[in-house]
Amino acid sequence: MSARSKNQKKVVVRTPSRQESDEEPDKFDEMPVSQASMTSSDAGTDLFEHFVASYASAEDDIRKIWVQIKEEQRALLNIAIQQHASSVSQSSEREKGQVKGLASVKRACDESQKLIEKLVGDI
Repeated sequence: MSARSKNQKKVVVRTPSRQESDEEPDKFDEMPVSQASMTSSDAGTDLFEHFVASYASAEDDIRKIWVQIKEEQRALLNIAIQQHASSVSQSSEREKGQVKGLASVKRACDESQKLIEKLVGDI
């Protein structure tokens, strides 16, 4: 068995039988594949490795985008909570102002009614 380099694959080649030649009996030899014949295999391996690296990079980019989306959602949630609290506070202040305004109108109506009754009663 001969030594093979790291980039070479083990290939089993069938040798001719005794009937075809007078050499050794049938057997399988392991023969290293030459560097020239490995070029297409290496190219395929390189292409696959490039694909895997690109895929991993794309997945990392997608994950970063999802993390950014999550952070933005948290920020928007905080803004929405603040807006709601502000709206509730403003609504409460507005209601108090409206109640004061209605109370003033009622007092004015009551005073007008008293004045009318006084004027009508004097006639």
